[in-house]
Amino acid sequence: MQQPTPHRARNGNWKVKYRRDGQQTSYTWPNSKHWPIERAKAEVNAMFIEGVALGACNKTLGDVYEHWYQHIGSEMRKSTQSAARASWRYLEAYGDTPLSGLTRSMVHRLLLTMQRAGKSYYTIQSVRSRLTALYNYAMNCEWYSGKNPAVGRFSGLDISSDRRPKTVLTEQQLRDIVHKLPRRQALMIGCGGYAGMRPGEIAVLRCRSVGHNSEGESAILVREGIYKGVIETPKHGHMRDIVVPPKFWQMLREYADGHAENAFLFASRSGRPLCMQTEMRRIIRPMLVEIGAPRITWRDLRYTYTTIHRDHGVSVEAMQAQLGHSSASTTLRHYSKLRVNAKKIAEHDI
Repeated sequence: MQQPTPHRARNGNWKVKYRRDGQQTSYTWPNSKHWPIERAKAEVNAMFIEGVALGACNKTLGDVYEHWYQHIGSEMRKSTQSAARASWRYLEAYGDTPLSGLTRSMVHRLLLTMQRAGKSYYTIQSVRSRLTALYNYAMNCEWYSGKNPAVGRFSGLDISSDRRPKTVLTEQQLRDIVHKLPRRQALMIGCGGYAGMRPGEIAVLRCRSVGHNSEGESAILVREGIYKGVIETPKHGHMRDIVVPPKFWQMLREYADGHAENAFLFASRSGRPLCMQTEMRRIIRPMLVEIGAPRITWRDLRYTYTTIHRDHGVSVEAMQAQLGHSSASTTLRHYSKLRVNAKKIAEHDI
């Protein structure tokens, strides 16, 4: 029997076909960005049909990593591949360990050893996340059915102090950044700070999306988002109209008037969506250093948006709808840092 090969049908679904006993068998899955995992499932099923035993005892952590890298890792961005290889260097010592042989105590000991060696919070979290992902991949391929040893709390592992604290800008700081940066970068920052948009939503914001809501208010119409290079509906499918300050909306509208209505507002030179993390790291942060502004991330701008609006007396339910959260508890738990001297005012401007 030949190795099953996936192909895309006319309706957009992925199919995997192979022959057995002169008859063709076809498996179809809905169109998904995670189709390589389904491809791995099909390969395992085909091998079982042919009588090839693939018990969990025969699969080691190294086998899972090689299979993952061949079918998924090799298709990722170069930076992601590099990060995966860097994390695997710490896990390589367990490469010959069977999946069922790696216990939580072994994982605990590895993470504590890294902490005592002075490894940063991000390095330890990266290794733990990579191990978690490998076991999840093995479960998806039906090579392992036990508990994931990398999930859960580990006593004595104090790495939260090394984590960079949240940065919440004041209204004046946000206003200064928008006024001092070049117009393109200033509008990107404004979309995060004044509209609370996710970076993936800013990247695919189209010129026609700067318009008015059903009540005639100046708003940004969020209809799309990009995740791992795939343009789709926003996270949780929450398409929404975000009301923004009139002056900021006017700045966006003037900038959009110089582009086609269907074009991306912040497109690259080739007309494609930007990589927002690269834009922040290589272009925006050096500009922030020059003007003496704090170091921020795209998520910090969402923290800023929520905090400012809570200070202005906006309800949690309204912020949840504007941010596109699935529950109000997420808005309160992760995105709100209420100041003690908060004032309730009717409206604010830039």
